[in-house]
Amino acid sequence: MGAEKLHGHAITRRELLKRTAIGAAGGIAGAMLDRAYDNSQRIPTKMPPLLSIPEEATLDELTKIEEINNGRVHRQIEMDQIASAKSSTSLLGRATNLAPIAFAALGIYVPARNELRRRREERLEARRREDEIRFADITSRLTDEQSTVKYLASIELLRFTEPGYEAYAQRIFNLTTGFLKERVVDPENPTPTRFEANLITSFIKVLEPLRDTKIDERTEAFKKYQKQVVRGKEPQETWSGADIAKEVALSLDASEIHLDGANLAGANLSMLNLRGASFRNALLNSSSLYGALLPKADFTNAKLENAFLLHANLQGAMIDNATLDGASCIDADFENALFQNLSFTVGTLIESVFQGTHFINVDFTSRESLNPHDRLKETKSLKDAQIVHCSGITEEEFNEIRRRQHTT
Repeated sequence: MGAEKLHGHAITRRELLKRTAIGAAGGIAGAMLDRAYDNSQRIPTKMPPLLSIPEEATLDELTKIEEINNGRVHRQIEMDQIASAKSSTSLLGRATNLAPIAFAALGIYVPARNELRRRREERLEARRREDEIRFADITSRLTDEQSTVKYLASIELLRFTEPGYEAYAQRIFNLTTGFLKERVVDPENPTPTRFEANLITSFIKVLEPLRDTKIDERTEAFKKYQKQVVRGKEPQETWSGADIAKEVALSLDASEIHLDGANLAGANLSMLNLRGASFRNALLNSSSLYGALLPKADFTNAKLENAFLLHANLQGAMIDNATLDGASCIDADFENALFQNLSFTVGTLIESVFQGTHFINVDFTSRESLNPHDRLKETKSLKDAQIVHCSGITEEEFNEIRRRQHTT
């Protein structure tokens, strides 16, 4: 048999044996056979001593032991290199000699790995049961009559908002919104108590994983809808980012919660149903209210400097004695809202709706290159809007801008 044919014949036999090894006992035997052939046809003359595996070995320890034992096998193979050309005709025989070593290794490692995997699953299941018991205990103590017990429970609840506890996000959302809807606010001191502050923090922290889940669900629904459109089963329709944001907001109902006096600076309240929510005396500087549903919300004495209000719905909202300097009101809806006794000296109103809105004692004076007239011209609608005692623009100028919008 020629050298090329012999080489090809050896490869075929080697592959057959490798596949048989894989089918019989997993990939380690096949991998060892593969290494043996690629290592210049080296085989061990005897089985080197291998480390045993302790009963309580961790996965890292098992991996280390495996590396040491594999190293010993390979060193033995290197020590037994066969140099004669004649030996190359009996590759299958040498691979057969190697198979017991591979299977011996499998006999050690595979059961151990399976056992470690089983133990890990048991530990995870035990932890899940313990978490459920602890969460139920926290929930019950949140309603305790003693304020100290409630406060300590609210601290423990924060742990379930950390990464790894995403499965509790919806329950924490429901739990905290329930408490915040029933919250009684002292008008003289609207600052949240320590217990209430912890609940508000938990509420904010679970919003991100919940939003991500809802966005994925709505995006997948949109993809299925698109496939139906392609097949001609549904009429053609365009879904925008604002549409998806609204769908997500409708699925996260935090309507009528009381966040009065809360420090929400930089908080992400995007895509959330906050209809009728109270933000009196709240700090919302640099917060995101993207796509939030805020009809009838109360922002009396709130600070909204540099807030992000893209696609936000604030129809009928009360914005009294507040600050909106630098707020980005883009494609926002302020229909029938009340702006009263507030500063709105910088910021943008691009494509926002102010139909029927009342501006009373609002300071529109601009400290930027864009004057109040140009900013108001960027709005989508000022139909039926009214201004009273506003700075930076006269009533005649305002009515002229409104008239031009109506006629164009």
